[in-house]
Amino acid sequence: VSNQTSGMKWHAEYVAVLNKNDSKLDLNSWVSVDNNSGTTFKNAKLKLVAGDVNLVRNQQTRYSNMRKEMIYAVTDSAPQFEEKEFFEYHIYNLQRPTTLSNNETKQISLFEATDVEANKRYFYTSGYSYGNSSNGKVSVIIEFENNKENNLNIPMPKGKVRVYKSDGDAIEFIGEDLIDHTSKEEKIKLKIGEAFDIVVNDIQTENKKISNKVYEQEYEVTIKNKKDENIIVDVEKALGLNWEILSSSIDFEKINSQKILFKVPVKANAETVLNYKIRYSN
Repeated sequence: VSNQTSGMKWHAEYVAVLNKNDSKLDLNSWVSVDNNSGTTFKNAKLKLVAGDVNLVRNQQTRYSNMRKEMIYAVTDSAPQFEEKEFFEYHIYNLQRPTTLSNNETKQISLFEATDVEANKRYFYTSGYSYGNSSNGKVSVIIEFENNKENNLNIPMPKGKVRVYKSDGDAIEFIGEDLIDHTSKEEKIKLKIGEAFDIVVNDIQTENKKISNKVYEQEYEVTIKNKKDENIIVDVEKALGLNWEILSSSIDFEKINSQKILFKVPVKANAETVLNYKIRYSN
């Protein structure tokens, strides 16, 4: 006899700790299982299915996304789940029976990984400023590969990743981001926050109508680096359709039909100016 019940849910959570120079991290993961079904399950065989499962909802049923108060039960630091492919999803089998009490949230370790190679990037999206100066924010991105060479290669369920780093005295929280279900051999990107010591001044310097079907725009992006180290800032520009770059002070990479990317080097305590000119035709 099989029975499908409501009031049961689970989610994954991750903690990453960066090393001193932001080149490696240790990653711990666990799952939190919420039992609000009205029933206690004793010595249950626990299986968690990760993936986007399609469910038909009753339109008259209202669902609340409010987060409930969590009651923490036994937590074991050793990984206890065995993962395998299941249909178009991934299933995680707990390798021992467990009791899920009613109105309880139980946390169980999913995996641990150490010495994961990481890369810190600075990313800025250049917007339309229409002749007015725009002071943009530069995002700080931590990315790493989910593969064997990087001590991972684990299908990772979607969840929140909290990132920490030692200031020499204690481990401090530096930011968090959400990841979607991520297969092995894929790259994970985390937006940690915005850079304090990198200042961007983004301005449109020219907007000319050449003919009824052709017009040209010029942009100037000044990046000031107040840090004591050389950096590279990835500047992404959304162009739309029917564009052509007539000139640019720094080489660009075409991402797709509507976006380009400049990798702008900026020396310590200095600034770099990016100039580029676009022609649009209809």
